[in-house]
Amino acid sequence: RRAPAGLQLTRIHGSYDLRQVLHSEADFIIIDFEGDPAQSMEERRRLNTPLRDVANMVRSFQYAAGVGLTARLTIAPQDAERMTPWARWWHTWTPASFLDAYRSAAAGAGFLPADADSMDALLKLLLLEEAFIEIRHELADRPEYAWIPMQTVVDLI
Repeated sequence: RRAPAGLQLTRIHGSYDLRQVLHSEADFIIIDFEGDPAQSMEERRRLNTPLRDVANMVRSFQYAAGVGLTARLTIAPQDAERMTPWARWWHTWTPASFLDAYRSAAAGAGFLPADADSMDALLKLLLLEEAFIEIRHELADRPEYAWIPMQTVVDLI
């Protein structure tokens, strides 16, 4: 759980996802800075790469598409052929737009790898790490959603 040498580390949100972002008029408000409740306070306070929060948000976009698709197909399974490509499109392009904006806003910051390939590799590692954690949790608590993080692993490998 260490970032590559040379990157500035900082305090991170720790559980940054769509549930932690409120839209109010023309602004967004980030809430709930308690971090991941599954971690000890020491782990939550540890400096980390902000890309961990970015990876969590990307996973959240992917979950939004997957949970929405699962809910729709529970009601209307005959819509699978029509709805699955749309969910996949949203699951692909929403994170891509988010990452483009993040890269643009944070370009040159000391907490990001200097080159795009290194940033992509670190983000991929963080996404895989989070997906494996999610697979374990989903298999234990919500097996009907385990396919969502499993699909991420397939996509990234």
